[in-house]
Amino acid sequence: MGLFQCYHDLDGMDVIRAWYESQSPEIQAAFIAVTQTLNAQPKNQWSEKLYKPLEKRSASRCVGLTELLLDNKDPKVCARVLAYCGPREGTITMLFGFDKTADRRYGEPCATAQERKGEVERDWTRAKPIWLIDD
Repeated sequence: MGLFQCYHDLDGMDVIRAWYESQSPEIQAAFIAVTQTLNAQPKNQWSEKLYKPLEKRSASRCVGLTELLLDNKDPKVCARVLAYCGPREGTITMLFGFDKTADRRYGEPCATAQERKGEVERDWTRAKPIWLIDD
């Protein structure tokens, strides 16, 4: 079982892959670099510049979620993928990708990610291994 999983909707579509394929080459490259870097390191060595929990405020819609930070030297490239640790121990399920430069507030992305997290918790088959990394 791989570390990274992707959320699939009721029709079986991998929403993370669909989001990835709609992104610029720069964001695609950042996504690949971050997922491969994290996949190759023990979790206790992960940099908060690449991955961090979103639990700073108890009233936040983001509590229980994490984010992959897809930034590079170009300030125009600032994307995020919201995820959570689960449903199985040792897996991270990616739930929602978005452009942080266009949507600096996390309200709607976190609400959608929480809905998808609930779906995965009820039906683990909705989280399938990422298509990019061969384990």
